[in-house]
Amino acid sequence: MRSRLASAPIVLFIAGCAFSAVIHLLHLERHITELATLQSVLLPPWVVIVCGSAAVTIGFLYPSIDRILTPAPPIERDWASVLRALIGFLGIAYASAKLSFENTVELSCAVAGMAVFLWYLTDRTAAGFGLGLAVAFVGTLLVQLLVYLGVYAYTKPDFFLVRSWLPCLLFAASVAFGNLGRQLLTR
Repeated sequence: MRSRLASAPIVLFIAGCAFSAVIHLLHLERHITELATLQSVLLPPWVVIVCGSAAVTIGFLYPSIDRILTPAPPIERDWASVLRALIGFLGIAYASAKLSFENTVELSCAVAGMAVFLWYLTDRTAAGFGLGLAVAFVGTLLVQLLVYLGVYAYTKPDFFLVRSWLPCLLFAASVAFGNLGRQLLTR
């Protein structure tokens, strides 16, 4: 158990960094985001640190809340379901960057549906859904603060300085990294 506690934060941090790099490059390629610095092609170190730390926090938060609120998981958790969650999250991130709809409400509804389906497919706990909503809310507020401070920017913001699908993407990230944390810390 001690080795799990030592390796889990490292795995979660590296996974958070890797996923943030992929998503950041997707958004730069489609001109969805802009950075205040001239290093817009490279991933700024603060993005890596924030995303890696968020992955560690979410990964530890899910099993902790499960011990308090959820006596038994409603579905079997194994590495295959964790991989489904992570790949599903990448798919949702890809869809948010590549799909084009007439208006952003349609895209936001599509991404929200995919995020909830990801939760249903890989989690199905009320605690997981609640934590996903909380992460989406807090994460969106933090990104709005970064945009307000001029550190980060969206090329076409449509929801209080950010893109309207951002909370849905953060919800999906929470489900994916929560499942990874559960698998690393409860087996």
